[in-house]
Amino acid sequence: MRSLLKDIQNLLRPDARLKQLAVIAKENGLKLKSQRNLDKDPISQFDFDLFEGRSGKRLRGILFVPIKGLKGTVRVYDFHYFGDLGTSTTTVFEFYNESFQFSRFSIKPKSSSFIKSFFEDEDPIIQTATPEFQENYTVKTEDAFKLKEYLTEDFLDKYGDENGWTVEGKDAALIYYKQKDLIPSNRLMERVERFAHLMYDLENGKTFI
Repeated sequence: MRSLLKDIQNLLRPDARLKQLAVIAKENGLKLKSQRNLDKDPISQFDFDLFEGRSGKRLRGILFVPIKGLKGTVRVYDFHYFGDLGTSTTTVFEFYNESFQFSRFSIKPKSSSFIKSFFEDEDPIIQTATPEFQENYTVKTEDAFKLKEYLTEDFLDKYGDENGWTVEGKDAALIYYKQKDLIPSNRLMERVERFAHLMYDLENGKTFI
């Protein structure tokens, strides 16, 4: 119900965030779609962990961002989840490249909990040259060998310098986000550029196989 009320409110009076994104879209020559229900968007078919839950889910302020030098496509949007404990919002950077066929995987920050850290896998799925990655992140996948065909050393080494970001991938799609973190509008294009560099390293770097 709260999600439907919010939809009506947005139709009657766009909020400040959408107005700011409209300015960004105009300044950068980008296409902007104000809102889409998650279940009507192609990204829903990949069943990423971020999108779990039964309550209302919306993608808002969807920016379509063409990146010169990338074979894949980039979208950026705010994911709104209207759960029992309130609304949560996460800015998502999405990449889609039909040449990729990822086994389902996630790269997430390691837990700060001593108990969880004690039981984390001591034999990492992928060993990188950057110690920050091994210290701060954990990799989970359904098929480690297949994952190594597509992940690159360049991508993971640069990703290891980030703080608290999650990556999920399956088949030809990948999403990149900080859980429940709304990226301020004045920093959004800077973060898009950093994401584009990561995706360039994913497309062009040296794989582990």
